[in-house]
Amino acid sequence: MIGQENVRFLVDTGSTISLLNLEMYSSITEGKPGLYPLSKNNLQFETVSGEIITSLGTTSVDIKVGVHVFTQQVVVADIPESGILGVDFLDKFGAQMDFKKKTIYIDGNAFHLSSDTRKLCCKVSLSKDTYIPPNSEIITTGKIRFRGDWFPEGQIEPLGSLLRQNYSVLMARTLVNTVGNCVPIRLMNISDEPCTVPRGMGVGLVHTVQICQQLNRSSDTPRDPLLQSLLEEACVDLDDEQKQKVEKLLDKYSDIFLDKGGKLGRTDILQHVIDTGDSPPIKLRPYRLPIHKRDEIDRQVQDMLKQGLCLSLMWRSLPFLMSPDKVALLKPTGICGNSFELVDDVLYRKWFRLETDEISRLVMAPKKLRQKILTLAHDDVSGGHLGITKTVQKVRQRFYWVNLQSDVTDWIKSCPICCARKNPPRKNRAEMENIRVGEPLERVAMDITGPFPITKFKNRYVLVLMDYFTKWVEAYPIPDMGSCTVARYFCKEFISRFGVPRIFLSDQGPCFEARLFQQLCDLFGIHKTRTSSYHPMTDGLVEKMNHTLKNVIASYIDEGQTDWDEWLPFALMAIRSSVQETTGMTPNKLMFGREINIPLTLLHEPLPSSPPSHIEYIGKLQDNINKAYDIVRGHMKTQQKRQKVNYDLKQSGKPYKENDLVWLFTPRKKKGLSPKLQKFWVGPYRIVKKLSDANYMIQLEGSLAKRIVHYNRLKIYVTPHPDRTLVKKPIISPPQRPLSSDEGSETEDMSNDESGNEEGVFDQQPQTPPSIPGRRRRLPPRRFRDYVFY
Repeated sequence: MIGQENVRFLVDTGSTISLLNLEMYSSITEGKPGLYPLSKNNLQFETVSGEIITSLGTTSVDIKVGVHVFTQQVVVADIPESGILGVDFLDKFGAQMDFKKKTIYIDGNAFHLSSDTRKLCCKVSLSKDTYIPPNSEIITTGKIRFRGDWFPEGQIEPLGSLLRQNYSVLMARTLVNTVGNCVPIRLMNISDEPCTVPRGMGVGLVHTVQICQQLNRSSDTPRDPLLQSLLEEACVDLDDEQKQKVEKLLDKYSDIFLDKGGKLGRTDILQHVIDTGDSPPIKLRPYRLPIHKRDEIDRQVQDMLKQGLCLSLMWRSLPFLMSPDKVALLKPTGICGNSFELVDDVLYRKWFRLETDEISRLVMAPKKLRQKILTLAHDDVSGGHLGITKTVQKVRQRFYWVNLQSDVTDWIKSCPICCARKNPPRKNRAEMENIRVGEPLERVAMDITGPFPITKFKNRYVLVLMDYFTKWVEAYPIPDMGSCTVARYFCKEFISRFGVPRIFLSDQGPCFEARLFQQLCDLFGIHKTRTSSYHPMTDGLVEKMNHTLKNVIASYIDEGQTDWDEWLPFALMAIRSSVQETTGMTPNKLMFGREINIPLTLLHEPLPSSPPSHIEYIGKLQDNINKAYDIVRGHMKTQQKRQKVNYDLKQSGKPYKENDLVWLFTPRKKKGLSPKLQKFWVGPYRIVKKLSDANYMIQLEGSLAKRIVHYNRLKIYVTPHPDRTLVKKPIISPPQRPLSSDEGSETEDMSNDESGNEEGVFDQQPQTPPSIPGRRRRLPPRRFRDYVFY
């Protein structure tokens, strides 16, 4: 309480100052001019949403909470809350907050805090780069920067950041549905130049709105005469059910009709001044009007004067009344403006180019020629299969039609050659799926790194094994990658020392997928798992360890690089005695229950103590291991949660549904071909089953084989037009040289490869096209609705 007014303060640890609402301050000091005098200043501060607020002054008030009184200096400003207690108040009185109990302690006194969910606001930014033509308005999508529970409806208020950053763009106030954190945004470019607003630009604030109970119109309430007459005219040939629908529709939107004598609204967002100099604004002299039009003109002029739509000045413009028989001015090409002309039975559109200040004439392309135009502009060798922007500009040099850019976009997105060669602007990225372990050797991963230079012991590769819980790493130099060699080292070196793991993880290498290795896992009862193809991130723990081992070994080997296997044990000793970030302990501590002695620990002797007995040592060792395991479980849970949050910030793409058609990224290099000129996207594949958010089972069209792949390797497949033919040879072919017999045989062998036959894949036409989620439907301009193109 301040004075005689009850004030609800928001305790904000993110605010450096304490504030008081202007209306609340006026209510407290009303009729009391000497109470809490205001010291004027021009202090400006920024809110959490980025809004700049100017204070009206500062004053010192007495805040009474129960029987306790606290004197605090506050800033008076126009804020939505009644008051805010910032860090200055909490620091001054030594306040302590208990968020779990929702209690604040000041000088040993406990004060209960209540949650306030009345009003929330957050920033809205663009979700993609938005291109706005000059003097045009578009509707794009924005993203709400908010984490946690959110309200379903909100009102977007524009920010002045666009105008402050030299963007001549205005945003409209809109009432939106905020479910999914994506909202529509209306932007208008008021300049004569096109502009592009970058992705992530803050354009507005979204506030909560209070939903009032809808009031039903009473049947006794009289309807406006204008609406009643409109209803009677519209319901002449309708039945009772249709009349009720029309009546409800008119009652719902009754406020948008201008009643008789009402005033038209106007906007003050845009203002401009026309400087005419010494010349009068109107040069046309009035002439004598027909007698039958004078009364009507006088009546309309008086009505406009009453409504403020015109002014009584010394200049007068010529009034003009349109006769009923001259409402439509018909032209040979229909009702159109001056931007079209007909020359030799060909319809042209005049296009003013700002770069050259010239007016060019573009042919209005009929529907029959559009496919041929797009083929020559994109598929032909003169088109080069370039991107959307370059192709649109190339077509606009000669032709024009409604929805030209949309047609070019659909044509390029469905081009099999472009899709098989080019990556999407933003690749799909699934959310992280954590691997949970709770004890040593529950899950062990294996990988082979190399090849390295052959040593004197005939070793060329390194077999790396790593425990997911203790982060214990084992590495064995091996001469080859055969399944017998890998199985022998895994059985005689690892299992004989550490025991049998429960789960075994590896990639799909031939040595791990061999029948011998599978029989070894079945013999010991090991559950064998594998990573998906071309996705080593599944076994990222071992992949990262391979990189670490290479860095350590490279620091000590000789210039010939032939003694790397002799330094491998010392590299393992250094890694095992280092603290791991995920566990917070060393692998030695978690595997042995103690730290091993290294040269660093031998610099000083340990403190003298009496040696414990065997039973005491075993009990103490067991307690240390149990405590260490409990600490590691909690630490790993925290670190995995942090890693998932950071990784999921770059998550992109939408999930696929069954029977959707997709492309599969397969970076398989072929002998004799340059990887820089290969096509790595193969398809179309059909989604057979969704196994998880990250893994899908797919099947190639026309094949019975199924495979499991990761979500990051997929992209949507857009079905080409049924009449589209792939241009495999240019219209003007370059000179060909004869192929030798070796080259011809190699080309024939490559065509028999199942995964590399791009032409065979392209010729397959799917039965049903997939749906493209989130696609915005573009409508043609209103001025073209009266045209019929042939």
